[in-house]
Amino acid sequence: MSSKNYNSVYDIDVKDINTKNDLISLLAPYISASNTIMISKIAVDIGQKKEDPVLLLTAAESVADYVFLPELAVTLLEKALLFFPKLGISHQLDLLRAEVEIRLASQFMMLGQEKESLTLYMKVAQNHKELKLNVGESLTGMLLQVGYPELALKIARAWISDGTVSGIIYNNMGGALRMLNHSQESIQAYDRALEMLPRNRSIAFAYGLSLLKSGFYKQGLKYFVDHEPYVVDPSWWFVRDITRLKPDDDIRNKDILLFQEQGLGDTLQFIRFVPQLLKRGAKITLAVPIALKSLLAFSFPEVDILLCGDLGKSSPEQYKYDFACPITELPYICNVESDKDIPINIPYLYATEEGVKRFSDLIDAILPERSLDASGNRPLRVGIIWGGDRRLKATDVASDKRRSTTFNDMIKALSPVEADIFNLQYDKKRMELVTTKDLLQPVYDLMDNVHNMADTAALMQNLDLIISVDTSPLHLSAALGRPTWLVNRRDSCWRWGEDGEKSVWYPTLRIFRSQEKSFVPVLERVGKELRALVSSRKRE
Repeated sequence: MSSKNYNSVYDIDVKDINTKNDLISLLAPYISASNTIMISKIAVDIGQKKEDPVLLLTAAESVADYVFLPELAVTLLEKALLFFPKLGISHQLDLLRAEVEIRLASQFMMLGQEKESLTLYMKVAQNHKELKLNVGESLTGMLLQVGYPELALKIARAWISDGTVSGIIYNNMGGALRMLNHSQESIQAYDRALEMLPRNRSIAFAYGLSLLKSGFYKQGLKYFVDHEPYVVDPSWWFVRDITRLKPDDDIRNKDILLFQEQGLGDTLQFIRFVPQLLKRGAKITLAVPIALKSLLAFSFPEVDILLCGDLGKSSPEQYKYDFACPITELPYICNVESDKDIPINIPYLYATEEGVKRFSDLIDAILPERSLDASGNRPLRVGIIWGGDRRLKATDVASDKRRSTTFNDMIKALSPVEADIFNLQYDKKRMELVTTKDLLQPVYDLMDNVHNMADTAALMQNLDLIISVDTSPLHLSAALGRPTWLVNRRDSCWRWGEDGEKSVWYPTLRIFRSQEKSFVPVLERVGKELRALVSSRKRE
């Protein structure tokens, strides 16, 4: 198939796709470029035009692994099962059918159909003893994705007790223990996993997360940085072709490119290390998404700012960098070994005076006139964020679901309260403001005036408190030095540790930790504390 077939939707035709390898070759460039639209289109075409169970299974796997469309994956897998020969004709075909059923069970789990999923998993395990390990690996992994670590741990232990073990089973056991905030215990499981699969970088990365969550920064960061860069386009020349910066490199008078990797929140958290590189004599250029450009240009006037996309499309000959480094690796580059090594230079992000004034005027225009209370205070102004950014890959979508709540659950817990509540939610989840009825008090929304993180920072500077789930605006608020409350999921990210209300990264951050899958109980506690804060202001 010629390369032109990769360039346009209209060039794709699956009629010549007759083998699994044909389909893998067709999908490869779109998977590499994270082109979820084309992956989905090819999968749909296969579903409509092909009856080969192997092709249907391969299409379903591409959707399940690289696009969050479990309904499409289920349709493809169910069609694959329809076109399998009858059971008993061939043992090999029976096993392949069972492997399709395992994949189908995983997608039922993603759809929230836990009963159907578990029934199908157990059916395969009982009928095909040689596939019990496959069932255990898939089932424990899916339970972790959808937020059931206790059950995943129970099954992993049962499989291990039965002698059905693998590096993946131990890896998933480690993941369950870390999600349950038993990170030091999880390290032992990861040790066993890496004994069995010593070259598996995904397991090594997860091992690093457990070390970091346990506070072992020196050991954990070595594993944390050893992964394929998670960037918009892995083919960008600056990701691949520039010498990677190491902790012991001499950087005096060297040109260093620091580029966005992983999420916006990661950049906002770790950009604090840039002054350390500048003090060592480096000349710094940042390559970041447009959402961060204005904010970082104002906060770090000593550095040059470029857009990742523009730089990736440019000719490498235009730029001469001595080293490149993902921003997420800066704690490793700056030799963070303990909490004492984390710079608490808060604030290190800033809003412009013009931006702060603009949002001050907008707030004055939208709020009703009110008299001050007996202590001379205006009502508290509270910003809220209930969901993370939109994700596309299945594992990322599952992670976002675990960290996000809903507007309805958050506002129900926080109101009524004698405070002015402002929306800071962006993206599609902002629509929940419109669809939620019977609010107990107004929620003011100025997000039509917010076009980037610099605008969000300016709005936040006009608020007294920001309440947020674990997402990038939370990092922005805390890096600005604003009083910030984190509504933290049960399977806490490594950076927030396992217990306590304080953060070693942000002194103005208070952590409210969920103890279960649902956010409702922890939100009720946040609401109680918010009302107590309002009452205490009146008594001052």
